[in-house]
Amino acid sequence: MKLAMLGGTFNPLHNGHINLAMVVRKEFGYDRILFVPSYIPAHKDISGEVTAEQRLEMLRLSLVPYDWAVYSECEILRKGVSYTVETLEHIYGNYDFDGKPGLIIGDDLAENFLKWRSTDRIFEMADLIIAHRLYENRVELNFPHRYADNSIFSLSSSQLRDYIKSGIDVSSLIPLEAANYIMERKLYV
Repeated sequence: MKLAMLGGTFNPLHNGHINLAMVVRKEFGYDRILFVPSYIPAHKDISGEVTAEQRLEMLRLSLVPYDWAVYSECEILRKGVSYTVETLEHIYGNYDFDGKPGLIIGDDLAENFLKWRSTDRIFEMADLIIAHRLYENRVELNFPHRYADNSIFSLSSSQLRDYIKSGIDVSSLIPLEAANYIMERKLYV
């Protein structure tokens, strides 16, 4: 089984995350995409009054329709700042897969990737896949990677949170299960 990992705050998970996972799965022949919500991301702040457990539950509910999508709560259970190298070590100890797992990151993070913790170890453990997030064209990077041929999802999670707070219907932009969870619990308002 070929496995790739997509980490993020997923605050909330949106259709761009799902579409990216589908593109990477098809383009690179992965059997499973492992979604890993961070507890405290190392590279950005979490805003909103939503707990890690609520973000995990939105993710869990949203992935039910996709038999190729799985999730891990390892970073949430580990607490503290979430570091990719530690998550990859967890994946090696808890999942069966062929070859190296893929590690999907956005081009917005790729430019500073070499500043991440233990990047040499990350390169040993994973095949890096860069996704278009901010830039239409490929960013020039001086390290081993492959580029996904994905479309840019023009809305960020922070914009979606602003829409929800303003009362704008986002049900076409996020999985139905996440939209229902947000409405029932009055999240992001």
